[in-house]
Amino acid sequence: AATLLGELDLAADPRLALRTLAEGLKVAELTGQEADAHLLAVLAHAQRALGAGPKAERTAAKALARAAPRSPARVLALLALGRTGEAGAEAQAGELAPGWWQPFRC
Repeated sequence: AATLLGELDLAADPRLALRTLAEGLKVAELTGQEADAHLLAVLAHAQRALGAGPKAERTAAKALARAAPRSPARVLALLALGRTGEAGAEAQAGELAPGWWQPFRC
Protein backbone atom coordinates (compact mmCIF):
# COMPACT_ATOMS: atom_id res chain seq x y z
CA ALA A 1 0.00 0.00 0.00
CA ALA A 2 2.85 2.40 0.82
CA THR A 3 4.36 1.84 -2.61
CA LEU A 4 1.13 2.64 -4.45
CA LEU A 5 0.52 5.72 -2.32
CA GLY A 6 4.09 6.82 -2.96
CA GLU A 7 3.57 6.44 -6.70
CA LEU A 8 0.41 8.55 -6.52
CA ASP A 9 2.14 11.27 -4.49
CA LEU A 10 5.35 11.35 -6.52
CA ALA A 11 4.36 13.74 -9.32
CA ALA A 12 2.59 16.28 -7.12
CA ASP A 13 4.66 16.12 -3.94
CA PRO A 14 7.93 14.14 -3.95
CA ARG A 15 8.49 14.95 -0.26
CA LEU A 16 5.18 13.38 0.69
CA ALA A 17 6.02 10.39 -1.51
CA LEU A 18 9.36 10.07 0.29
CA ARG A 19 7.68 10.10 3.70
CA THR A 20 5.09 7.56 2.58
CA LEU A 21 7.73 5.24 1.17
CA ALA A 22 9.80 5.61 4.36
CA GLU A 23 6.81 4.26 6.27
CA GLY A 24 6.85 1.23 3.97
CA LEU A 25 10.54 0.73 4.74
CA LYS A 26 9.80 0.96 8.44
CA VAL A 27 7.10 -1.72 8.20
CA ALA A 28 9.53 -4.02 6.37
CA GLU A 29 12.15 -3.42 9.03
CA LEU A 30 9.74 -4.04 11.90
CA THR A 31 8.56 -7.30 10.37
CA GLY A 32 12.11 -8.48 9.65
CA GLN A 33 11.70 -8.43 5.87
CA GLU A 34 13.77 -6.88 3.11
CA ALA A 35 12.25 -3.85 1.45
CA ASP A 36 10.28 -4.70 -1.67
CA ALA A 37 12.01 -4.02 -4.99
CA HIS A 38 9.06 -1.98 -6.28
CA LEU A 39 9.08 0.23 -3.18
CA LEU A 40 12.82 0.80 -3.58
CA ALA A 41 12.43 1.66 -7.27
CA VAL A 42 9.74 4.26 -6.55
CA LEU A 43 11.83 5.57 -3.65
CA ALA A 44 14.75 6.09 -6.05
CA HIS A 45 12.51 8.27 -8.24
CA ALA A 46 11.42 10.31 -5.20
CA GLN A 47 15.04 10.75 -4.11
CA ARG A 48 16.04 11.88 -7.60
CA ALA A 49 13.12 14.34 -7.73
CA LEU A 50 14.39 15.86 -4.49
CA GLY A 51 17.93 16.27 -5.81
CA ALA A 52 19.57 13.29 -4.11
CA GLY A 53 21.08 11.81 -7.28
CA PRO A 54 23.83 9.60 -5.79
CA LYS A 55 21.48 8.22 -3.14
CA ALA A 56 18.83 7.61 -5.80
CA GLU A 57 21.35 5.63 -7.86
CA ARG A 58 22.26 3.43 -4.87
CA THR A 59 18.59 2.83 -4.09
CA ALA A 60 17.80 2.04 -7.73
CA ALA A 61 20.74 -0.39 -7.90
CA LYS A 62 19.42 -2.17 -4.81
CA ALA A 63 15.94 -2.32 -6.37
CA LEU A 64 17.37 -3.70 -9.60
CA ALA A 65 19.23 -6.44 -7.72
CA ARG A 66 16.00 -7.52 -5.98
CA ALA A 67 13.62 -7.16 -8.91
CA ALA A 68 12.37 -10.10 -10.91
CA PRO A 69 13.15 -10.07 -14.64
CA ARG A 70 10.52 -8.28 -16.75
CA SER A 71 8.74 -6.94 -13.65
CA PRO A 72 7.41 -3.41 -13.11
CA ALA A 73 9.97 -2.99 -10.31
CA ARG A 74 12.81 -3.80 -12.69
CA VAL A 75 11.50 -1.35 -15.30
CA LEU A 76 11.23 1.46 -12.72
CA ALA A 77 14.69 0.71 -11.32
CA LEU A 78 16.22 0.85 -14.79
CA LEU A 79 14.46 4.15 -15.45
CA ALA A 80 15.78 5.58 -12.19
CA LEU A 81 19.27 4.60 -13.37
CA GLY A 82 18.68 6.41 -16.67
CA ARG A 83 18.69 3.16 -18.65
CA THR A 84 15.58 3.96 -20.67
CA GLY A 85 16.26 1.59 -23.57
CA GLU A 86 16.72 -1.38 -21.26
CA ALA A 87 13.60 -0.40 -19.34
CA GLY A 88 11.55 -0.38 -22.53
CA ALA A 89 12.92 -3.78 -23.54
CA GLU A 90 12.12 -5.23 -20.11
CA ALA A 91 8.58 -3.82 -20.24
CA GLN A 92 8.03 -5.28 -23.68
CA ALA A 93 9.53 -8.66 -22.72
CA GLY A 94 7.32 -8.74 -19.63
CA GLU A 95 4.28 -7.91 -21.74
CA LEU A 96 3.56 -4.97 -19.48
CA ALA A 97 0.93 -2.50 -20.63
CA PRO A 98 2.48 -0.12 -23.18
CA GLY A 99 3.44 3.22 -21.72
CA TRP A 100 2.36 2.65 -18.10
CA TRP A 101 5.87 3.63 -16.99
CA GLN A 102 6.08 6.81 -19.07
CA PRO A 103 5.42 9.15 -16.10
CA PHE A 104 8.60 7.78 -14.47
CA ARG A 105 10.91 8.61 -17.38
CA CYS A 106 13.87 10.67 -16.23
